[in-house]
Amino acid sequence: MASRPAISLCSPSSAPASEARTRRGDDHPEAGCTLAALSGDAGRQGPEVQATFAQGLREVLSLAAGVLAGRGGRRKPARDEAVRTYSEIVGALVLSRAVKDVDPALSEEILTASRKALG
Repeated sequence: MASRPAISLCSPSSAPASEARTRRGDDHPEAGCTLAALSGDAGRQGPEVQATFAQGLREVLSLAAGVLAGRGGRRKPARDEAVRTYSEIVGALVLSRAVKDVDPALSEEILTASRKALG
């Protein structure tokens, strides 16, 4: 297992929430959240790639949970919120990208619904 992820999954400064709000990550996945870009592929790779991806994901979730906990929440609910939020955002980006060329309205509807739910 690698000690550091080989790629930056999503830094707090390029968090998927801002990506979903601006469509930057949807229009240019190469400049967006690596979580959304590689999630499907990572699951089809071998243990070494999956372990590296998992380590990076754990790091991102820990950072997000730390930020949320610093806003007055307890650590465990903050971790749960970080997992839920990242899962929803990455899912919205993946689904939006999957249909954007053939159904731009549906692509936008997915991102809009996610933005509304996340506030």
